[in-house]
Amino acid sequence: MSVINGYGGLLSQDNGSNTIGGIRSWTINSSSTNPKGTPSNAGRMQVVLPNQVTDWTLRYDFYGKELPALPGTSYTFLGYNGSERASGTVICESVVMNVDIEGGGIISGSATFGSNGALTQASGSAPTVGTGSALTMYGGTGCKANWQPIIAGTTGSAADIPDVRNWSLSIACQLSPYVSSSTAGVTGRTAANYSASGSFDFYQGALSYITASATRMSVGNYGILKLYVSSTEFFGLSYAVINRVDEPVQNETGANNSIQVGFDFSGWANISGTMTRGTLLRPDTTAFWS
Repeated sequence: MSVINGYGGLLSQDNGSNTIGGIRSWTINSSSTNPKGTPSNAGRMQVVLPNQVTDWTLRYDFYGKELPALPGTSYTFLGYNGSERASGTVICESVVMNVDIEGGGIISGSATFGSNGALTQASGSAPTVGTGSALTMYGGTGCKANWQPIIAGTTGSAADIPDVRNWSLSIACQLSPYVSSSTAGVTGRTAANYSASGSFDFYQGALSYITASATRMSVGNYGILKLYVSSTEFFGLSYAVINRVDEPVQNETGANNSIQVGFDFSGWANISGTMTRGTLLRPDTTAFWS
């Protein structure tokens, strides 16, 4: 029996050549399909057939202002728990970024992965602490959001949204699982279509701000949204479509009025009568999708 804690845990997604910096925690979830049946000659007790189909997924939480993994991309995962290691091929399913400006919190996020083959768990050495292991600690102070409405197919003026409290962005790839006669009961996956969505919250006492001609942030409207992870770096969404606007008023607590806006990313938008292809930019100025 061995009892250890997690301080020595390391995680790599390049088969151990470099560890990922900023990892807060990681979890492997394994499962199997164990069909049950109770035939007439089973003495009134169910019979369970184990491990007909096996599957596993991976999730990790991280600090950082960039995407540590790209949805839809395949990685060779290697996790070290401080004593032994687990490994296998995974495809990134989603990455969520969270920026808490009001609380001055550390920019953080989570990434999820679906397996594409069997999980191996055995003794072995830790992954190399290499170039990917730099500390990635950045605060939410100085971050913001910027909105540029598209009105009747014409791009309006871009402006910072006032008094932003926080924002969240989720980028995902649909993973299609499969099991066949060639996989020996082990679940595989293929990467399919992309999507992105999120929300932002800001203090605002004037409800007319949402519908003003210069803003046009009511549901169903669309525009170009920039979500900043520093004073100059941002995730750029061309185009964001507003899908939700919440305007709570807290009588009893007397809390300041704020507005919460939800959005979906659209890869295309009608600009001057033409369906125009957009882009989803990362803080390092490369395009995740374009």
